[in-house]
Formats: sequence, structure tokens, C-alpha cells
Amino acid sequence: MVKIKLAGQEVRLPENTIILRPPKSPKPLTFLEAVEEALDNPLDTKPLDKWDLKDKKIAVLVDDWGRPTPCGEFLPGVLKRLNQAGAEDDNITVITASGMHDPMDDEDMRRKVGDEVYKRVRCISHDAGNPEMQTFVGITDLGTPIWINRYVAEADFKMALGRIFPHVTYGYEGGYKMIVPGVASFETIIRDHALNFSPLSDYGNLLNNPSRNEADEIGRKVGLDFLVNYVMDWDGQPVKAFAGTPETVFPAGVDFGQRYVWGVVTGGKLADIVIICNEYIGDLSLSNNPIYYLGMAMSVTKPDGVVISVMDYIPRKKSLVCGYDLESISLSELIRLHEKRDWNLDNRQIQHVLKSIRGAFYERRIFELRSQKLFIVSDTFPFSRLEKWNARQFITIQQAFDAAIRGKNDATVLVLPDIKHTLPLLRYDYS
Repeated sequence: MVKIKLAGQEVRLPENTIILRPPKSPKPLTFLEAVEEALDNPLDTKPLDKWDLKDKKIAVLVDDWGRPTPCGEFLPGVLKRLNQAGAEDDNITVITASGMHDPMDDEDMRRKVGDEVYKRVRCISHDAGNPEMQTFVGITDLGTPIWINRYVAEADFKMALGRIFPHVTYGYEGGYKMIVPGVASFETIIRDHALNFSPLSDYGNLLNNPSRNEADEIGRKVGLDFLVNYVMDWDGQPVKAFAGTPETVFPAGVDFGQRYVWGVVTGGKLADIVIICNEYIGDLSLSNNPIYYLGMAMSVTKPDGVVISVMDYIPRKKSLVCGYDLESISLSELIRLHEKRDWNLDNRQIQHVLKSIRGAFYERRIFELRSQKLFIVSDTFPFSRLEKWNARQFITIQQAFDAAIRGKNDATVLVLPDIKHTLPLLRYDYS
């Protein structure tokens, strides 16, 4: 046995314990530096200024207020390259990929894209609930009807600029996610979001992820001629950007992020016991986002294994949506609510209701649908909560580990001492 310190506690663990620490992330760049470097060196297509865009309708997709991207820093340079390729300002439309978010007003749009861009070209905030803004483009193999922002659907040249970062249901942001949910209709997004209930639609997972696969199919049908994806570090800063076609850019960005920014690999083996905590003494709470941390730990734990998590209990107010307490109703009824079709509400209100329902599901599935045992290191959880989650509470990490290791010979033990900055992976997706 060896002694190590975790979250300020001394713990005795087997000598073959594997400790996974986050990679040392590259130095952050400014968004302008990242985008310009990518535009100068596209991976698999000609540079933006070498396209023949004279008399072509151009759609430029960017993220909205839901992401803190300072688009005004790099969009002037993008417009310059489009002009060099022959595009006229009157034929360029900048569109926010707002998905299910509320549309931005004129003042918010001006702040997002910057004064120069706002004055020069048409700038539109996508509204998923406005049928007049959308056009029908087909049906997927799974039967999802596709309505897309008409300025995007009718464009001769489509480009998008957005970030890559692990995502709670699509695996990762980036790629064709700028199309769905980005510029799709309320109806198309809801059909795709229904796939979020799959256990494969999870944080950092691309393998057979139905939400990602459906978004990719729709994205290919709609088309993106040119994509810029910037890889974000844990502090929300870009460290690298890639430009080219989505089929090349998205895998390149995810691979870079997994290897050099977020990920650590376990060597392809699931562990019997996984311990997660925050190595910074005085900050032991993981309660701010258990759906990420516990979900990531479970992804590398055997189905009959144990996850030990240092976390404090934070009482929450009742999550009431249209009179339903989303924490108290059964998981079955929670899912049924999402499939309800007779809400006496307008589309905008329904969007917010369904988002709350999915948010409640994402958290509850970690606690109520898992196969692994959950040992919580804390003294703050009420018995009722532990009983509901079928979890046990321990005062120290050592007590939890001793209970977890009992009866397990040659157990594989994995420790993630800084789970807030670690994405555990069995292997790199693009090895």
C-alpha cells in the first residue's frame, strides 16, 4: 500500500493504483490569433480567399449569447477574405446558431458581431420558433423532418465558426452541431433532442452517439462548405483552431483536445474502483455539476464497480415546471412529460419547459439509472437522498475505499484527483 494525499486527506491505496492527472494545456490564444491561423492553413480545402464567390449568396454562422465568443474580434477578417474571393457585402448574411435559445435583439446582436460587421452586412438571430424564417429540406433516415433557417438553406456558400468542447449529450460541441440545433426549427430540434435520453448521448462520447449521429446526418444534407472550429480549454479560452470541411475539421479538433487539452486515457480498461475529487484543499464540493463529474467517472468504471466521490450536499429549491416537481416525479413520468404534445403554451415557452425537463433528466439518470455503486464522501447528505440514489455516505475517503475494496481481489483502482479539469477516456477516439 502507498500513502497519497487527496483533497487534503491522507489515503492508503494499492501500489498499482493509477492516478490520472489532466494534460498540461497549450498556452491560450486570442480568438483572432486562433481563427486567423486556421484560415491561413486550412486542412483539406483551398483558403477562404481563393474561392469563387462572386454573385453568390453567403451564410456565415456564429454562436450566440449562450457562448462568450467575441465574434467582433475576428469577423472583420473573415469578411475581408470573403470580399477577396469576390463576395459582395449585400450577399453576406451573418446568422447566430441560436438553436433553442431566445433570439438576440438588435443591441445584443451588435455587441456580438461588432459595430463594423453589424453596419456592413445583414445580421440575423435565428429563431427556431418562427416558421416564416425556415424552409423544409427533407427527412432523415430516422424520420426526423428537417426545417432549416432559410438564409442558410438558400445560401450558395455556407460557413460556420464555433467552438469544440465536451458536451453533455452530443459528446462534443462543434462540427455539424452548428446546423442542428444551431439553425434548425423547433420541431427538428425537439426530435433530435429526444435522442438525448439515450445512455450513449453523453459527455465526451462519440461512439454510436445517436444525438450526434442525427445532427451529423442533417448537417450533411444541409451542407457546410467551410468550417472553423476552435478548441477551448477548461477556462473557456481557445488554444487551437482548425479550418476546412467538417469531415476533417471536427475529428482534428476533437483529437487535439483529447490528447493535449482535456483527456487522459486509461489504456482501454474499465476500473473496479474510481475515486474522484478536487485536489485543491478547501474546495471539496462537486455538487455544482455532478452530471459531468460522476458521469465521466462512471464511463471508465466497470458496471459492477464503485465510484467514490468527494462532494457536499447543497439543498435545492423545488424544480416546478407547469406544476410538476421534476425531482419528485418518477423518471418514467419525467420522460413522458418531454413527449407531451398538448402543452397549452407557445413555442417559446415550450422550449424553456422542455429544456428544464431534459436538464432534470441528465442529472437524475446519473444517480438513478447507473449500475455502479456510489460512495459519497461527506457528512451533509440526508438519508432520504442517499436512499433515493441507493448510495452510501462516508466521512473520509479512506473509509469509503476500505468498504469498496472489501472482497475485491486484484482490484483495478483509478484516481482522478482533479476531476474538474480531467476528461477520462478508455482510448482516444481517433487513434
